[in-house]
Amino acid sequence: MSIIRIACAVILDDSGRVLLVRKHDSNHFIQPGGKIEASERPLDALEREIREELGVTLKGALFLGRFEDVAVNERESVVVAEVFTARIHGTPTPGAEIAEIGWFLPRGPWPRLIAPLTARGVFPVLKGMLV
Repeated sequence: MSIIRIACAVILDDSGRVLLVRKHDSNHFIQPGGKIEASERPLDALEREIREELGVTLKGALFLGRFEDVAVNERESVVVAEVFTARIHGTPTPGAEIAEIGWFLPRGPWPRLIAPLTARGVFPVLKGMLV
């Protein structure tokens, strides 16, 4: 199995819903973000990916934790994610590689498929924080 290092965001709205994205040719919703380049810091990668995927800029971000699970968009891979809670400037709109965006409550139920990293890792932590 290969390891994919990513940086991703938890972007919350006023109702406690989390912004997730679905890429073209994927059935799963995932955290916005992406791969960390060899010379990048995780936060720099997150800023770049958020701009590319959603057309917004980061106003601030705090490290939430490191999460690991199976990758949904790359076969036989494990994703290791540096996850940040993030505040953004602008209105998120799907970029070139994003088919759609959606807002999901961490406690569920979820009307669509959610990536294991989010469903088994990030959302349980958020449920504890958003009580």
